[in-house]
Amino acid sequence: MQVSATPPAPEAGAPDGNSVAEPAPVVDQPKPPPRQDKIELTIDSLQNYELLKPIRVVVESLGDKVFVAEAPDLNVSTSGTSVGGALILLKDHISTIYEGYTSKKNLDSERARQFKTFETYIGRPRRNWM
Repeated sequence: MQVSATPPAPEAGAPDGNSVAEPAPVVDQPKPPPRQDKIELTIDSLQNYELLKPIRVVVESLGDKVFVAEAPDLNVSTSGTSVGGALILLKDHISTIYEGYTSKKNLDSERARQFKTFETYIGRPRRNWM
């Protein structure tokens, strides 16, 4: 009786001792949905002035704790620690800039241009009756 010494056949899917291991296939991970970093809002009132038309505002998140509010048409921006805070600061800043322009007689060309743009949005002062 003769016994043969043949090795057992490898199981299906098991690595073959004679072959080089191939790298695992790269699987594309699903990308998370894009984070909404910008919010578009409008300012429809200012505390001391009537508005002739709403002012478009873009609020952008710069992380979890910093937000930048910008009125692109007026070329004005502010930052705050929340969306609401940045928007309130922007409204105050717009009023302050406008008041500064109305109190000056001689504006340089850039400020005169910006003041004209402000005047297309901001009307007469509000009457504050108490």
